[in-house]
Amino acid sequence: MDEAGALLELVRAYSPSGREEPGVRAFLRVAESLGFSKTEVDEAGNGIARIGSGRPQIVYLGHIDTVEGELP
Repeated sequence: MDEAGALLELVRAYSPSGREEPGVRAFLRVAESLGFSKTEVDEAGNGIARIGSGRPQIVYLGHIDTVEGELP
């Protein structure tokens, strides 16, 4: 998947606050397609993707929820 395809998949995932699961699933699909070897959902429902082994060296953190309602 190229960068534009990854962005489109993430933006198209409807995931308003409290219902982020579609966005998390999209994030994990994109991460796997980009070569992240281990993906998971933690007990709070956050998507986690890891590449490589050992202790994490870099962490990217961001919100996955979107505004309520369908936008064109």
